[in-house]
Amino acid sequence: MVSLNDYADLPGDSQEYEILSEAAWSTAQLMGLTCEIGLRQGRGSAIILNARATMGRPATHVAIDPYGNLEYSPNDTARVRLDYTNDMKELALANLHLLAAQTHSCIYYFCLTDTAFMARYKDGVPVYDEHVLLVNDYSLVHFDGPHTTRDVQLETEFFADKAVMGAKFVYDDVDSYDHGKVDSWLLKEGWEVSRKGTRKISYRRYR
Repeated sequence: MVSLNDYADLPGDSQEYEILSEAAWSTAQLMGLTCEIGLRQGRGSAIILNARATMGRPATHVAIDPYGNLEYSPNDTARVRLDYTNDMKELALANLHLLAAQTHSCIYYFCLTDTAFMARYKDGVPVYDEHVLLVNDYSLVHFDGPHTTRDVQLETEFFADKAVMGAKFVYDDVDSYDHGKVDSWLLKEGWEVSRKGTRKISYRRYR
């Protein structure tokens, strides 16, 4: 188990997490859910929870990952089985729920593929906080699920329709698929590049 003080030690399979952290704290004052597609061992979601907590605005966080050692697309051509097992799921969720309790955050975990989530929750996510709310606004989305151009484009279009003004999208492993197509679509739809690394890029909605 990890604590708030060592959340950064959670394993991660990427780089440039500072781009994700900046996106989380810079959108902390916005209304809307935060979201990560593709949890793996939880580092990305933990960074989002911590960054929001440091700004005094705990996250209501949507986490989407089926685990189950399913076949996975790390790029446009490959289909592989990695180590995304159900054992990994239980450990990741245990760590993230501990962090959620420490940061007064709330996690809504969906054991679904990205396509299944988008089909079932296109009208919003039920949130229970003294009242039953159907929330369909997002202030931050981290795209770290299947890394095919088609999948990332479909995810982008789904969440762009629900992003509040000033929201940020963060994309991981942008060198593993044709991110230029996604970039062109975003720039036409009222988004601008916020920060650009070699593996991650963030965008901000400005209109």
